[in-house]
This record gives sequence, C-alpha cells and structure tokens, in this order.
Amino acid sequence: TSMTFHFSLRAARLCVVAMALAASASHVCHAAAQSFVARADRTQVPLDDSFLFEVTLVLDEGTAKGYRPPNFKDFRVLGEHPSQSTQIQMGGGGTMMQVVYSWRYEVMPLKTGTFRIGSAKVRIGDRDIETTPVSITVTEAMGGQPAAPQARQVPGLPGFPRGLRDMLDPRR
Repeated sequence: TSMTFHFSLRAARLCVVAMALAASASHVCHAAAQSFVARADRTQVPLDDSFLFEVTLVLDEGTAKGYRPPNFKDFRVLGEHPSQSTQIQMGGGGTMMQVVYSWRYEVMPLKTGTFRIGSAKVRIGDRDIETTPVSITVTEAMGGQPAAPQARQVPGLPGFPRGLRDMLDPRR
C-alpha cells in the first residue's frame, strides 16, 4: 500500500504541473488582437468640413507588422498621426499588459454622396486581420463653398479635435 500511495502522490504532482502548463498555454494562445477597429467621429459630414477617422489595435502581447491604412479614395487625407502606448494593470493576482496602436487621420471629402472607407489591415504573428469598412455620407457644403479645414477643439482639452473624446470613450 505504501508504494500505491507514493505513486498517487507522484501522479498528483504531475497532474498539478500539467494543469499549470495548460493554464499558461491558454494564456499564450489568448495573446492575439483584443480589438482592431476603425471608426469616424461622425458618419455624416458637409462637403466643406473635415472629420476624424481613427484605427485602433489593442494587443495583449506581441507586435503588429505590415500595417496597411484604409483606402481613402473619395477623400483627401489632411494629416496622419500614428501613436503607440502601453497600458499596465497590476493587482488581483497578476499583471496585465496591453499595447495600443492608433492611427488617426484628419480627412476631408472631395464630393457629395455616400462613400465607403475600406478596411485597414495588419499582420499579427502569422495571420492578417482587418477592420470593418466605414460608410460616410457627404452632404452639401454648409457655407456654400468649400473652405479650408479649421481646427476643432474639445472644450477643456486644448489641442484635442472635436469628436476624439467620443472616439476614446470606452462606453461607445
């Protein structure tokens, strides 16, 4: 009977090690894109105004390679602002790290109508992922003639364009 007990103890230890490895393996498999989204600060814009279009990629770990921006064929890109940040949360039995890649574009329509801004694409590990295309409706110019785009500010946040607060609001 003592040999059986010894064997059971060894089997229990192996089982605990196997469960620990399985748990860490599932964490590694989970290390993929948490989200890859494209959105505009508004989906209806007058011909004489610009709008913000942002593509955001959130990763648990790893890196993004080969980013390809959306096709803005019916729009003029006035500015592009890529950024990368790292968010670290500690507590609750562990540390979680996320890398956030963001590409922000200021875009101006070229003509009236409803247009589709195509998918942005990126490579993570050995697979390509893409965003969902976004439709934008361009209406007649509000001032009668197209004007040069003006900086729009978020009250209380100097230097942040209007709509950025809504784009970054986690409830939306």
